[in-house]
Amino acid sequence: MTAPPNRLMSRGELMAYLAVRSTTLSRLIRAGSIPGPVPGLKRWDRAAVDAALDRLSGIAKHAPHDEFAARKARWTQRAEARP
Repeated sequence: MTAPPNRLMSRGELMAYLAVRSTTLSRLIRAGSIPGPVPGLKRWDRAAVDAALDRLSGIAKHAPHDEFAARKARWTQRAEARP
């Protein structure tokens, strides 16, 4: 039996997952097309990346309550609350 893929991915794993080079990944993150890493972890959330790709490709319509935006807001609040 094969183990499921890890939910959190390193930068190298994310580049392989998206089949892009480092410069392309950096450009996608700067443009806001792909979310950045989970604050404090240096790991990317596969679900958030998939959701962003779904929105980019038109598979998922923009909902009034965007789960990624809500999660990112929580992460930012936690990161800013740290001493």
